Amino acid sequence: MPITVEARYPHRDELGEGPHWDAASHTLLRVDTPLGQVHRLDPVTGKQTTLQLDSPIGFAISSGGGSVTVGIGHSVQRVGPDGIRDEIATVEAGIDDLRFNDGKCDRHGRLFFGSLSLSRQPAGGLYRLTGDGQLDQILPGITVSNGMCWDDERSLYYYVDSWQQRIDVFDYDPAAGEVSGRRPFVHIAPETGLPDGMAIDAEGGVWVVMFFRGAVHRYGPDGRLSEVVPLPVTCPTSVAFGGPDLRTLFTTSARHRLDERERTEQPLAGAVFTCDPGVAGRAVPGFG
Repeated sequence: MPITVEARYPHRDELGEGPHWDAASHTLLRVDTPLGQVHRLDPVTGKQTTLQLDSPIGFAISSGGGSVTVGIGHSVQRVGPDGIRDEIATVEAGIDDLRFNDGKCDRHGRLFFGSLSLSRQPAGGLYRLTGDGQLDQILPGITVSNGMCWDDERSLYYYVDSWQQRIDVFDYDPAAGEVSGRRPFVHIAPETGLPDGMAIDAEGGVWVVMFFRGAVHRYGPDGRLSEVVPLPVTCPTSVAFGGPDLRTLFTTSARHRLDERERTEQPLAGAVFTCDPGVAGRAVPGFG
């Protein structure tokens, strides 16, 4: 039976990215990259609050006590509920071609985040930041760092450098937070779309957004395509499981690349979409 997608909320982002379910507050965090905004959406009431920060903002992750940890430009910062900002780390400072993109935490609350090259050169990296401030580069030579997720049962880490047109999988050591044995998991044909944000379900299925082609794909642990969810927009960006039972799949989207005609034809571009994918997701911790 086809999965039904809804656009329940009136909000529209220029470049909505990085959805993150904050289980403590039962809200969905996401960013609007070019506007420098962090949105917190209550999916039950539809109420949304906005934290205005700086642009470009790559990710926002809950940090407990109403705080969020954000990646802005080249700076990782913690923003308290009072709006006070503390810089935690700086990466690739002074390199105008690079900025932060997606970020996500493993089950121990270690933050993995990557950079994006505006000129699409393999000049960026993937980094790991611990709660006590230890920063390490995990991978060099990254062009467009995007989706990531962990399969803890199988000790695997999935990662997307979009410009490679594939999802890679690594062996993952959860105790040390180390990745090894990088290998292709799924190759994505260019005509299928650009692989972007990603999430994992309780059965080990990997859900990845197809930017430019308006769909979300699910790949089983064996790498076989098992589900295609069409969307009424060209540019979905990322996915996250949320809700009290983690059975709602949230998909963010963008309209920053659309011209006036395309915006008219795609009135839902920039919306947050929801659906019941028929399987629960896995919880994604906050930072620290």
